[in-house]
Amino acid sequence: MANEDEKSQTVMNSESTEQPSLDRDSFKQTIPLLAIKIPAKKCSFFMKEMRKEGLFNKPKLKSVVCDLTKHSNDERLVLLAEHVTDAETLEGLKEEHIRLIREHSAPVITHEIELGYEYLTAEQVLKKALPPDIGEITTSFETAGHIAHLNLRDHLLPYKKLIGQVILDKNPHVRTVVNKLHTIETQFRTFPMEVLAGAPDFEVELKEGGARFRFNFAEVYWNSRLQGEHARVVAACLAALDAGAEAVADVFAGVGPFAVPLALRGATVLANDLNPRSFHYLRENVEANRVANRVECSNLDGRAFLARVVARAAAGEGPRVRHLVMNLPRTAVEFLDALAGLDWAGLLQRRQR
Repeated sequence: MANEDEKSQTVMNSESTEQPSLDRDSFKQTIPLLAIKIPAKKCSFFMKEMRKEGLFNKPKLKSVVCDLTKHSNDERLVLLAEHVTDAETLEGLKEEHIRLIREHSAPVITHEIELGYEYLTAEQVLKKALPPDIGEITTSFETAGHIAHLNLRDHLLPYKKLIGQVILDKNPHVRTVVNKLHTIETQFRTFPMEVLAGAPDFEVELKEGGARFRFNFAEVYWNSRLQGEHARVVAACLAALDAGAEAVADVFAGVGPFAVPLALRGATVLANDLNPRSFHYLRENVEANRVANRVECSNLDGRAFLARVVARAAAGEGPRVRHLVMNLPRTAVEFLDALAGLDWAGLLQRRQR
């Protein structure tokens, strides 16, 4: 069990030291343009002839807009490229485009586009908001359900709240932004984190490997980057498994990223985790995915779990364990001595049939 200090420090509010705030109004900008006024029915013709070479071109913005000075809907404004600034000469346009405008007696007028914070990407906002000599700015993050999980470098920490708010604003699916404070240090592989923006809501729901998972991100180990590895291991286990007579033992099962998808595909799984909260959510996820008849959950130390697997194998109880999944990269090898006495020769003979 984690001690009380360990649990209470898992999630922290961002400390109260003063940080720069996000002034969304400061990002307002006006783009002055020239536009040609044409009948709405000629829009397709002009767009085809001029293509994109001489037209206003910015992501998410249109190059043709309604003429708001008219009450009728029969005229349009075709916006010219930003570098075209002289209404008399139309310098910057190709000669054939200038002739086209003159031949159709299309009036050239001024037009302004108002852009604000909402238009800019997170990266654009941060480049404007942070000091120019700040160095590398990252807007990438991992997600677990509605949580965006950052791992900010030291030089960005003085601006962490601002960064968190921008990430929250620019990603509609995100409701909580956290920053990892330290490396994984606890026996349950959880890490301390602080809330940078949004609601301190750590109850996550997500889908992976055809399964639905629910867990508290602050209380268990979950790494979204391992989705591909989860799928690879599940496929490898299933490829050589006699589902009716053999089982997979998942020694450090967490909330079930291997166990539940395996069971959904017909495998029998012995799933174990030492963390009581992981065990709690493991059982919930097994029930929610309706695979309780194929997954046996336990809350034991990994060595004790393996000893039980060995004892059951020696007694001929239950399905033969064909695969062991040990998702504890640094120290899994230290548990292998617990497998002494398992009938490896019998397993090899079975495999060669």
